Amino acid sequence: MMTPVNSTSEVKESKSVQPSSIYPIVVSAQPLQPQLISANPNPPILTNNAILVYNLAKSVKLFSMLDAFFCLIYSAYNFYYFIPFLLCLFGYYGARNYNKSYTRIYLFYCVCNLISKIIVWSYIIYFSSTNNSNYDYDGFTLFSWISILIEMYIVRMAYKYYDALDKLRDQELNAVKELKFRVARIIYW
Repeated sequence: MMTPVNSTSEVKESKSVQPSSIYPIVVSAQPLQPQLISANPNPPILTNNAILVYNLAKSVKLFSMLDAFFCLIYSAYNFYYFIPFLLCLFGYYGARNYNKSYTRIYLFYCVCNLISKIIVWSYIIYFSSTNNSNYDYDGFTLFSWISILIEMYIVRMAYKYYDALDKLRDQELNAVKELKFRVARIIYW
């Protein structure tokens, strides 16, 4: 419990007690040295070629997944399209892990796919001149050449990625593999 306080006598005593002198407080300021602590004592140095590989890997992953999606749809029609689906996954894995051999397999698949499209188009057009049917060869030619041009574009991007990946040194490759949370620019040409 609280004890009653005689307010008038204590107030008079507190007014009479005042410090006789004021001492200034002296503070000496010292600059703090910045302390940079890094998990990696030697941070990786990214070269322009390493950044190019990183960006091209994003592009190759995008194209290989689109190609894999269409191959998966085609595999419902014909089971043999499951093999190109697996080859597209090689391309995705090679771009994701910066693996040259898987990227080479995907590049080989893309080149073979391009050659087969040209051969099929040539074969159909050659036999269309000898056959009088009601087949729309103009539409087939249009869509075949659109498909061929898209495949040429994918081959170009995969080759560009493989070539840039092949030129990287081990130190640059490790720096790219350790790179996290960088805003990637998908390269379209």
